[in-house]
Amino acid sequence: GNPLWAFTPRETISNIQASGTGGGVTLRWSGPSAAACRIYLSPSAPPDSSDAGDALATAPSRAQHYEAAGLAPGTYRYRISCGTARASGTVTVTP
Repeated sequence: GNPLWAFTPRETISNIQASGTGGGVTLRWSGPSAAACRIYLSPSAPPDSSDAGDALATAPSRAQHYEAAGLAPGTYRYRISCGTARASGTVTVTP
């Protein structure tokens, strides 16, 4: 086998916590590095795979977070992009 393959860790996003209370969303996660990840948050799915227009997370370290306020109640889709790593899901916002 190729010895390099065993030592190339894949970038991953872990420990995702998503909550939607009080008309806002709070996302917390562990990124693959301290570089700020990008966040897409909307009632609709992302239009494409590009994250160039997405918001930047608050990233003092690998432990990152993103908060959005003033949202209408409902289900929102989120996408966290950290380099080549991607994670997505849904969060329900309550008033």
